[in-house]
This record gives sequence, C-alpha cells and structure tokens, in this order.
Amino acid sequence: MPRRCCWALILLLAPFAVPFAAWADAAGLDTLGPLAPHVRLQPDGTPWRVAPQDGALLMENATAPGEVTYFFVQPRDHPLRVAAQVTAAPAGAPDDVAGGGILFGLQGQGSARLYYVFLLSPDGTLSVIRRDEKGAQRLLATRSDKIDPARPVELAVVETGDGTELHAGGERIGTIRARGTGAGSVGIAALGTGRFTFRDFRIGEAGGRQ
Repeated sequence: MPRRCCWALILLLAPFAVPFAAWADAAGLDTLGPLAPHVRLQPDGTPWRVAPQDGALLMENATAPGEVTYFFVQPRDHPLRVAAQVTAAPAGAPDDVAGGGILFGLQGQGSARLYYVFLLSPDGTLSVIRRDEKGAQRLLATRSDKIDPARPVELAVVETGDGTELHAGGERIGTIRARGTGAGSVGIAALGTGRFTFRDFRIGEAGGRQ
C-alpha cells in the first residue's frame, strides 16, 4: 500500500488512489514484478503524482521538499538481492536531500518504524538515508563520474553475512552495517522534490538467482 509522509512521520493514504491492477496491463508496468500488486497510482496526487510513463512508474513531487512516498512488499526469505532501474531529474524548488531508489529494512509501525533508502539524486549523488524513531539521517553519500541520473541506473542492495552491499551501475560503492538491515520489507521510494522513474524491479537470492 502507498505510504506518504513528511519527516514529522505523518502517514497519509490518498482516497483517490487508483488500484494498480486497473492500469498495469495497458501501461506495461509488469516491469515492477512482485511489487506491482502493492502499487497505487495517483495520477492527480498532491504532492506526489504517481503514474505510468513510457513503461516505467513515475513518482513526481514539485512542491513539497522533505516528503517521502514508498511502496513495499514483504519477502518470504532473506538474504536478498533487490534491484531496480532508476532515473532522477529535478522538479520544482531545490531540495537538499532528494532522490529515488531502493527501500529496504522496513520494519515496525508508526513512530517506531525503521527503514533505509538507497537513493539516486538528480545531481548524481548516491546516498543512504535511515529513518527511525530519532528522525532521518544520511549515512552515506558519494558520487561517480560513470553515473548519469537522467539515464536508467541499476541500483541494487545485496544482503550478505557482513552487512548490506550497495551497487550502482554494476559497481559496488559501499557496505553498511546497521540495525535492521538484512530483514523486513523491501520496495521503492522517492524523497524530496524531483521526477523519479522506476522499472525492472527484481527480488532474488543474494547469491544471484532472480
């Protein structure tokens, strides 16, 4: 189900959300694989517009810095490899922390909810954001000259015995070892102002099988 919140952690469910199944076949959004049944389109949503675009899922926010929206699925087993093709472009007011990417480690409810997002920002920055009962904080930020956020970039998180590896464009950019990783739900998320697209979402075993 959709989740939209500000950093004050107020969760809202849009009453006009359209069931994904009504759109998926016509829009070709089977590219979201196991996540597809959990997505709700909001073509006229505010601040987040969620709609099909050229065989991908568009999540766009031009008016509300700091807001986040996400869709998730509970996998049966861990460890996992979770991947998606992501693009990121600016929209509306500049935002200090904005991006689209892989949601992982989602656990808990309400103010006790914990999750991580591996983000691609419109300026090409790759970062990891953690949100827990203390709020949101950036754990990692890096850049790669090989990353063009205007073109689809494969982001992947890979759970291992030593932590969670982060991959972008086929290269490992780092590993995080933190509370709650390697468990919980996974999916896609978008944070802050921008235009973010998602396609080719996959969940597989960490050893490589999809």
